[in-house]
Amino acid sequence: MSDMELVPLFGQMIRRDWADALTETQLETHYRDAEGQYRRIPFGEENFLNPRIAEAGPCRHCRTIKGKLHFHACDYEQCPKCNTQQMGCDCEFIGHEWREE
Repeated sequence: MSDMELVPLFGQMIRRDWADALTETQLETHYRDAEGQYRRIPFGEENFLNPRIAEAGPCRHCRTIKGKLHFHACDYEQCPKCNTQQMGCDCEFIGHEWREE
């Protein structure tokens, strides 16, 4: 099977490699740092997005659906520590060194 093959996930057909990445992302329900652990915020619960965006369909950046977690580098993921858009915040979490690249 090719990574380019389309497979079903969350009621839509997406590339196998992206389906695998989104599935794995769902397993990390919390982010950790030296101060503690923080529950990740599912699509549709962000405080900087209109909740109707999640009602309208999958996330336009990572293709997750309402109630599921965003992919780690998604523009729409909200930081569970500072509650701002994670891609623009300065919070550092254990295992997320990709943000420094």
